[in-house]
Amino acid sequence: MASIRVDSEQMLQAVNSSLEEVEWYLDLRTGELIPYSDEWLDDGEDVDPTADAVRYQPIEPLSAHEEWRIRSAFVEMLEDEKLRQRLQEALAGQGAFRRFDHVLAEDAGLEQRWRDFEQEQLLSEARAQLEADGIEVEFV
Repeated sequence: MASIRVDSEQMLQAVNSSLEEVEWYLDLRTGELIPYSDEWLDDGEDVDPTADAVRYQPIEPLSAHEEWRIRSAFVEMLEDEKLRQRLQEALAGQGAFRRFDHVLAEDAGLEQRWRDFEQEQLLSEARAQLEADGIEVEFV
């Protein structure tokens, strides 16, 4: 099977979506990612990807647990022991993501390293999700 070219920014938006009322679908013909909500079908002009399971593949957003796992993996690769400890403490308990982001915000270089790592991991997760369903993608 030939790989489907998919916009990486759209895929990042889809797998990182926190809106429960919006689902994302990959158009297997065009590679386009389509946000969808039942509420949007009022005018009859919008595409309903749920009506064609052969053409449209649902994209599952990452769970909070998966997001935490990615953050934890980033922390574990850091060489600075004090920084690693601060981020591990930030990831403990309620409000972990907010605290984690506050620690990162103190260092623009570190924050950029995190963003790059996060994007790589999110795309890897999306690729694995699609490959499990027999779909090969190329992010562009």
